[in-house]
Amino acid sequence: MFEDGAVGNNDYGNENSFFISKEFDGEPDQEIGNNTSQNTEEALASTTNPSEGKFFWHNSNLDFTVTPEQVDQILTFKIANRESGMTLDRFVFSLNNSLDVQEIGLDNDPNELDTIPNSKTQTSSTQIFDTIYPLDFIPFYESDEDILEREQKLQRTAEKYIAQLRSADVAGQGNDIVKQLMDEAISQADTKPSLRTLVALTNDPRYFPQWKSFVANEVYQRAADIRQIALDAIKANGGQINDLAQVTPIRTYTDLAWLLFELDMFNDQSNSALRFKHEFESFMYTYVEDTAPYFDGPYYTTGYNKEVFAQDISSTMALLYANDPLKFIKFKQAFDAFWVNVTQTSYDADNSPHYDANTGFHIILNMALRHGLEQDVIDSPHLKRVMDRMARSVMSSGQSAKWGKSMEAIKDSQIQISAGTALPWNLKLGYKFWGNPFYLYVARKYAAFHAQEQTSFSGQEYLPDLWPIDIDAHDISLANATEKDYPHAPLKG
Repeated sequence: MFEDGAVGNNDYGNENSFFISKEFDGEPDQEIGNNTSQNTEEALASTTNPSEGKFFWHNSNLDFTVTPEQVDQILTFKIANRESGMTLDRFVFSLNNSLDVQEIGLDNDPNELDTIPNSKTQTSSTQIFDTIYPLDFIPFYESDEDILEREQKLQRTAEKYIAQLRSADVAGQGNDIVKQLMDEAISQADTKPSLRTLVALTNDPRYFPQWKSFVANEVYQRAADIRQIALDAIKANGGQINDLAQVTPIRTYTDLAWLLFELDMFNDQSNSALRFKHEFESFMYTYVEDTAPYFDGPYYTTGYNKEVFAQDISSTMALLYANDPLKFIKFKQAFDAFWVNVTQTSYDADNSPHYDANTGFHIILNMALRHGLEQDVIDSPHLKRVMDRMARSVMSSGQSAKWGKSMEAIKDSQIQISAGTALPWNLKLGYKFWGNPFYLYVARKYAAFHAQEQTSFSGQEYLPDLWPIDIDAHDISLANATEKDYPHAPLKG
């Protein structure tokens, strides 16, 4: 068993808060625990220690006596703790009371704990939630039938989503759908999936190209309010742009311009389009370009997410005015330097894979797609490394592993660790860029897992990714892991 925390800091006054039964069928009234720091070279070796991280091992080392009358009976053993976050790592009943319990990871000394399986668990369906597994029930290798069933379910859900939109459009509700997606896009401060969905639904001739003029009019009508919000944020900071409080509303404004660009209406000659572009350029020249530290020339990032968010503005401006060499030169210089920085020089994300799945790394991938710079991503060892790490942050059950900084929620004494809803989009792009089916396999497993009811947490509605076109890759079936994706696992079969 292990408990999350750091020795001496997060273990509630150095108390060992685990309680176990002293006998079969007994209550968990004996306090146990043996705190062992995991901040050692051996413990932090992620490839050999399956519990790599800041955890404490808890070993009970108790002997239990089974009477003749109890043979062939179901015996229960209880564990309790006063803190959330307790996870059962190994649970072994053995007739051998001399097992080496001091091993560190899979040390191959050898001893029985290196190879002994977890004890079998028996429980009724009313006592366990569908998405909580004893370790020996977690699917490690799945059958082709299991994988195909999940893929088909996700595809049916995606088809149902489009069918519902078509029905609503036929019923005269297309404008309402556009307004809802616009509201969502404006409120989304990081990954902006609704903006991408709106672009795909309007631009792809398979969907709703008839929405195009209405989408453009929505942009024109909302632009003044968005611009004022951005201006107020800049003025409230003394004219400086150095944090997300200013960057976020400016990004919203530039993304409206990108939406028009994707609809081939940014350079339209209508009165509404000309007015939008004039006011947009005036604002960007007056308040944004040539302001330090982000927009006054070549910019080199440390990988800090706040810096990536800021350079998303430079990226969009460089794209919008790529064919006009005399406009917004400082934005172009900032983006060009930033892009070489993250693709060629050095980039290792900002934080945990969970965090960057919805922030900086996600935005960098989005930049590549907007500019058509996919090959730069494919050729980048830095971005490939981050993608590999992100794929391995999802456990074999589809749940998210715990990292130092992850998105968590607590409800009814249960903790949910999430990598956010944007993780599958990143991994599906990883498949599109590098062709590794493991990325697609993990993306689909994670999406399917989070669509389930999460015990006290309601399941998330699964919405398909529509941009870039065919990112869901429904034509690819039985996407699976390979031996290299499980370097310490035995071969299947």
